[in-house]
Amino acid sequence: MSEKRPVIFYLTKPKDLVRERLGYQRAWAKMGIEVICIGTMGSIGENVQKLAPDQELIGILHPEIWPGAPLDMWDHAVPSLCLQIDTEGITQRRIRISRLFDGAVVFHPGYDVIFSKAGIRQPILVPHAVEREQFELPEMERIYDIGWVGSTGAAIFGMRRKILPLLQERYKLNDPFRRYSMDEMARIYCQSKIVVNISKDQYLEDANLRCFEAMAAGALLFTFMPSELTGFGFREGEHFIGFHTVEELIEKLDYYLSHDEERATLAAKTRTLALAEHTYDNRAKTLLAIFQSQKLVAEAREWSREKRLLEVIFWTARFGELDRPFRLMRQLPRGIWRLKAFFYIGWNFLSQTRYCFRANIDEKW
Repeated sequence: MSEKRPVIFYLTKPKDLVRERLGYQRAWAKMGIEVICIGTMGSIGENVQKLAPDQELIGILHPEIWPGAPLDMWDHAVPSLCLQIDTEGITQRRIRISRLFDGAVVFHPGYDVIFSKAGIRQPILVPHAVEREQFELPEMERIYDIGWVGSTGAAIFGMRRKILPLLQERYKLNDPFRRYSMDEMARIYCQSKIVVNISKDQYLEDANLRCFEAMAAGALLFTFMPSELTGFGFREGEHFIGFHTVEELIEKLDYYLSHDEERATLAAKTRTLALAEHTYDNRAKTLLAIFQSQKLVAEAREWSREKRLLEVIFWTARFGELDRPFRLMRQLPRGIWRLKAFFYIGWNFLSQTRYCFRANIDEKW
């Protein structure tokens, strides 16, 4: 790293600096790296000009599938990464947008191989992480048999709606059907003997963020088997407890709630591991090394300006915007390029209309 103060541009708005995005930002701040949120619609060059003389841009981070990217991103010899957090969802679209960036950070085991086979030149497997400070709380009495924090309303959470009432009848839980802030979540987990993880119905093996938060809080984690946690080096029966059915879950909950010392020993061992190896501090160092490697390998760097512009139009329209795609379309040559752009805008408008209609039905349900 040079003697100048390093800067990373986030292709997001300040108001969207939450969860993983915020965790990485805070970790980089500890390392003396400033994060500046510039959105996706501005210019990299214009924002570089706003930097102080002693500042230097070292990387560009696209923190999820947001609309597009700055049109001049590929004109700068600065590596870019995109986070593909829920990698298992809309995977082909995630692969498509990853072609715009020098590296794609995937959060699920095996998807680095999938992305690589699809032509993504620098896929990086990085698990979820926690902020150490959030879970290094003074020791509290574990007043809940089971702690639960998570959404339950969407159609994809049918298993949660099935299991949670059964647990409420049998064990002492916090209110599982209300929303909690991140600080409230950490406190509840630190007051819980066990945390049961129930992911999306179609992806119960998910090693999601809640798994790592539960382990960092010193609660014994229960999760469906098979689990992606084993792909990250965690061992069932040593770092977490796995189950295949509701009946097996109840049986194992009864066992570990009646064997306090065994449960506490397992949970404490896993907490030490989580706070040592699975923090944003560690993850930020991993991504910093990628930025410092200066591998400018994005497929989009080899495209024509028209093809890049067309792809930005696609992604901007994909997220329900209309004004910007039509404005960008005017920069394309007349003929086939504009025809493709018009098709992208129309197709995405219809797709989003259908999505909103279905989401409205799910919400009412």
